[in-house]
Order: sequence, then structure tokens, then C-alpha cells
Amino acid sequence: MIQLRDYQQKAIDDIRSEFARGKKKIIFQCPTGAGKTIISAFMIQGALAKGLKVLFLVHLRELIQQTSDKLALLQIQHSAICPGYAYYNHDCQLAMVQTFSRRMDKIEFQPDLIIADESHHLCSNTYKNILANYPSSKIVGLTATPERLDGKGLGEIAEVIVKGPSMKWLISQGFLNDYKYFSVPHEVDFQDIKSKMGDYDLQAVSKVIEESGILGDCVSHYLSHLQGKKCIVFCTTIEHSKEIYTRFRNAGVKAEHLDGTLQKIERDRVIASFKTGETKVLTNCSLISEGFDVPDCDGVILLRPTKSLGLHLQMIGRGLRPSDCPTIILDHVGNYKIHGLPDEDREWSLEGRKKRKKKKSEFEVALCEDCFSVYNGLTNAKCPYCGKEKTGGGRGPISETAGLLQEIKIAGEVVTLKRNERGKVEKKDVNKLLAKCRTLEDLKSLGEQMGYKPGWANFIYQFRTKKKRVR
Repeated sequence: MIQLRDYQQKAIDDIRSEFARGKKKIIFQCPTGAGKTIISAFMIQGALAKGLKVLFLVHLRELIQQTSDKLALLQIQHSAICPGYAYYNHDCQLAMVQTFSRRMDKIEFQPDLIIADESHHLCSNTYKNILANYPSSKIVGLTATPERLDGKGLGEIAEVIVKGPSMKWLISQGFLNDYKYFSVPHEVDFQDIKSKMGDYDLQAVSKVIEESGILGDCVSHYLSHLQGKKCIVFCTTIEHSKEIYTRFRNAGVKAEHLDGTLQKIERDRVIASFKTGETKVLTNCSLISEGFDVPDCDGVILLRPTKSLGLHLQMIGRGLRPSDCPTIILDHVGNYKIHGLPDEDREWSLEGRKKRKKKKSEFEVALCEDCFSVYNGLTNAKCPYCGKEKTGGGRGPISETAGLLQEIKIAGEVVTLKRNERGKVEKKDVNKLLAKCRTLEDLKSLGEQMGYKPGWANFIYQFRTKKKRVR
């Protein structure tokens, strides 16, 4: 028999209290993995017991089956409205939003309560059309990150936000897994990439990643930190995901690729293989960052940079289900420099996007120069994993050396460089310098003159060596 945790019961009580105060449109925020679907199932059970009708909206086909399984645990009879199904006889309708939007004029169903999963999508026209069709219905929107990438606030579709416990508290209580965060000792510059719908243009990002000689080898890092364990890899494009999948396969790792273009039978096979553990690595593009339920995923590899805090936390949240060992997060694109650590305290509101103020502290997040782990630099004077003294890193101040000319000597050749307005050497000039480095000693010399962290040269040299070996 399923029993609610105390914080889950409190969430239901808080939502009911808001309804009792006359609120009709509520956003419920709680971190990924805290059990929002179970909380919803108990709310549905209570509503049905009062003779009410409930509509539960999801936006992915996979979420239909996952949510249906949760409802079945409480013996809640329900209909499924999605491609291939047309049964509407129960008082609880579980619906894929795109399908329901097309069919709602033909369905004689008037919900008293609408629950929307991943409700940061509610501002889209499809959701708005559904909600407008049922103006008298009460609404509960579920999300881990109640903000949209385009900056629109959820206040246009909700009156109040009910907040669950923080990720930090859930980790401390054992409801979510603790983690170890690793990143690369260098910085790939995505600054000049144009935005598309508020985030990086993924095609342009993919090209930068392909051309860059300084991105880490995700396969070797998987073998170092996660060998034999289950891991999800988040990529920029379908082609990128397939390429990474091929790399893992060539290295003898049982991997699968997943994207929205696959037929349902193939997607179901891939997901089932990953859940059973036969498949160890699952690469994907924009498919399983939201709602994909993998209770025993051991690690997450980030190969997709994003300006979206919500997407960043959702990707990481796929790996924070409780397990015996800390979750390994391998951030190859430096997302932590924008968004910080996953369990930082954050304030959520229904207002539109506001520019986040920088904290006063010079270093909030530190990158270890020896083991490349990322940790809280405010509370740790040393790396908690290897004991290396903290020397800086994270989101420190921008250099004020813009326009400064610098002479670099590589393999006997002197090159004069100029820093841009942000105090950085232009990417194209760095690539030219890298091309001149033929040996490990050349890389070490370059790293020292450019002020890169110790270990950078070895990192690049190993990457190049493995790349040649693969070819």
C-alpha cells in the first residue's frame, strides 16, 4: 500500500487550502524526483471520491504510460486519450495534450479539475485553447521549474504558486540522491552564438562542438567515472546524439540513441532496455529532459549548453533518484558557470523573468584544478573529493584586461594576441594557437602563458591522442 511522505501530504493540504481561499489556478513547484505524479494521483483519488471529474494532461507519449502506471497503483480507473486510443467512459481522463486539443470538441467531458504536468508549457497556445474551453475548471499545474525560457511568467495562467521542499532539503533527507559534479578545466566560448527561441541555436552549438579541439572525450570520462553504470547523455541535435551513440558503441559500451522521430515500438524497446540495465548509456536530443522516469540512473552527461535554468535542472534531475552511490554529473559544456550547483537555494515566483543579480561572493562555485570536480566554494576551502586547496574558479569577475596585447611563444614562434572587450582572446586566435601546438610541451607552454589551469595541457593532449586512435 502506498503511503504519502509528510511533505507530499503537506503539498496536497496546501493546494486544498488555496482552493478553499477561492483560488482556482495553482502552480505546484517541486524538484524533479520528489513525486509530483504520486501527489497528483492522491489528489485525483480524493476528487473522484467526491464525484468530480478530472483531466490529467501530459505532453509526451511516454508520460501516458508512466502516469497510467502510477494511477493503477491506487486502483484509479481512467481512460487514455492519445494516438491509437479512443475510450472516454471514465471520470478520470489521462490525455496527451496535442491529441486532446484536436478531439476536445467531440468529447462530451466536462472536467472539474485539470492537472497539467510540466506546467511551464501552459503559456503555449495549445494549452491555452484547452483551458479556455473549460473556464469553470480548477487547475493545478505541476513543474520543477516554474519559469519559461522566453521570459514569460506563469502568472498569466495561475493565481498562486505552492512550493514544495527544496532540492537541498530532499537530498539531506535521502529523498533525492547526493551527487558529485565534474566539469572541464577550460572554457568553450558560446558567447557569439545567436539565440533561437531564447536559447542557444543548437545547430550552431553543434558546429562549435564539432570544430572545437577542447571538448572532453565523454566516452573516456564515462569509463573513468561510470563504467558499467547507467547514464543519460544530453546532446544538441539528433545527428550529435547519433554520433555520441556511435562513439560509445565503438568503445564496447552498450548504448542506444533515442529521439522523437523513432517509431513507438522502437522507442519502447530502447526505453525498456535502458530500464532493465541491458543498455548502459542512452543518448538523446530534447526528448527525456522532462518526465522520463528512470529510478536507478547512475549518471548524467551534459553535452548540451543551455541558457535555461529549468532545462539544466531537469536534465540533472533525471539522475537524482535515490541510490547507494552519489550520482555522477559530467558537465562538458560548463553549464554550471551560468546556473550554479543543482541544489543552490532558488526563489520561484509567478512573475516574468527578471535578470538574476550576481551574488556578492567572488567565487560561489569552484572547479578543482586536480580532479576537475565542481563544488561549493563558499563552504569549502579545499576540494571535498581530493583535498586540493581552492584557488578560484566558478562565476568570478570578468577580467579587465580588454585590449591588452600579449606575446605568446609557441614552438619557437612568437605570436601577438589581443584580448576582446570581455578580457578574453578571440576563439579563432585560440584555435590558431592550438594548431601550432604539436607536442605536450607546446600545450603546457601555451597553457602557462594563457593562464589556463594546471591539467589543461594533459587534458587536451589525451583528447587529441584518443581522437587519432579512433580515426
